[in-house]
Amino acid sequence: QKGWKKPRADDPRKLKEDWIKSKYMWKGFIDIHEEDGSNQEERVKTFTLELFEAAENCDVHGTATALAKGADVNWTNPDKDGRTPLHACAISKKDDNNVDNWKGIETAELLIQNGARIDASCANDQSVLDTALLGSAEREMVEFLMTRVT
Repeated sequence: QKGWKKPRADDPRKLKEDWIKSKYMWKGFIDIHEEDGSNQEERVKTFTLELFEAAENCDVHGTATALAKGADVNWTNPDKDGRTPLHACAISKKDDNNVDNWKGIETAELLIQNGARIDASCANDQSVLDTALLGSAEREMVEFLMTRVT
């Protein structure tokens, strides 16, 4: 971010706190591009759609990037039966191209660590675990989700 210098160990606590807030709370170090939107609301919508797509594809890096940009981890996608990114991730499947590289569990864990509600319901009134069970999710995903349900 322009105008900011990373604080040193001997800098005052207030300066360090301001740096941390700028970086993590205000997302002050994120490169914003014109196509991301002209205001914060449009950018959050763009980043949230990116999060949903990344979660649906079990793309850990894409999920982390969208979360870092400020995506809404519990957004419900009206075009996908009101599912959240965690719902989408839970029913992702391994295919011939990604059997050894499927990152469903890692993506789900990242979503949960960033506040995704495992008890969230979709438009069909199904929880994430219900969606996984009824959607014939991967066995590892169902087992993982069962350990996370309280």
